[in-house]
Amino acid sequence: MYILLPRLLFVPILFVALPLARAATADAAAPCDYTVVVSKRTHENPDWKKVVEVLVKKHSEKYHARVIEYAADVNESVEPLRKLFPRYAAFVVQPEDAGREFVVKVHRLTRKLDDDPYTDVVWGIITGYRADGALRIVNTSEPFVDQPRQARQGVLDSFASR
Repeated sequence: MYILLPRLLFVPILFVALPLARAATADAAAPCDYTVVVSKRTHENPDWKKVVEVLVKKHSEKYHARVIEYAADVNESVEPLRKLFPRYAAFVVQPEDAGREFVVKVHRLTRKLDDDPYTDVVWGIITGYRADGALRIVNTSEPFVDQPRQARQGVLDSFASR
């Protein structure tokens, strides 16, 4: 009887303590499944900072979005991305920085998060001629579906008319 009593007391304590412990650590240990990667220069620009803020707000509840800021070269974001290992990454970039070289760098760095040669994160580049154009894209709730050039022109015209 003396051995059974402590065991009986342990079971209710376990059922109460375990959920409380999980609740206390849930926010601290929430995985980051969405990152917004942005250069310091772009992030310091108030118009482009708004784009980053909207993306983080849009994806915080479901994906626990976080921002990764790099100083000069997008390759500086490899280590932070490796630590967070998100499912999705949005690279917010001003149009003068969004050239072929940038796209190649992003493509290569998204394959360096682990040891295999495959892409480790679903990624995209958010840009526009101006920050307000990028903001319109970010605020759109409809998915963008790539279409043939003639149909795509209609999509671009619809953004221009807004």
